[in-house]
Amino acid sequence: MTKVIYFDGASKGNPGPGAAAAVLEEDGEIFLSRKSEQHVTNNVAEFHGLILAIQLAVGHGYEDVEFRGDSQLVVNMVNGKFTARNEKMKELLLHARKGLATIPKWTITWVPRDKNARADKLCNMALV
Repeated sequence: MTKVIYFDGASKGNPGPGAAAAVLEEDGEIFLSRKSEQHVTNNVAEFHGLILAIQLAVGHGYEDVEFRGDSQLVVNMVNGKFTARNEKMKELLLHARKGLATIPKWTITWVPRDKNARADKLCNMALV
């Protein structure tokens, strides 16, 4: 059975303090969020959200996962449609791909922000 994990990231200012979140719904809900004290761009925060989601999947031993996020940039980079040009984005993409390589079957899908409301809310709560 495919597990669905939503992810998001946000920064207050761009760059500014950032937060990342991953949400898994299973027998209730598990929420993970992390606030970064350093200045990050929104795109970096979005990648941190994906990395949290990957860590959640790996930690639960999931073998079939659909990651859903509202960052077209992150989704398209992971799917190979966009190329990472700056060093930080290359590093984050490599980190995400290494994690994804440990999951036998996975997909990553773009969803509109309103379909990613819980992860978005967690990020915004962490930035208050």
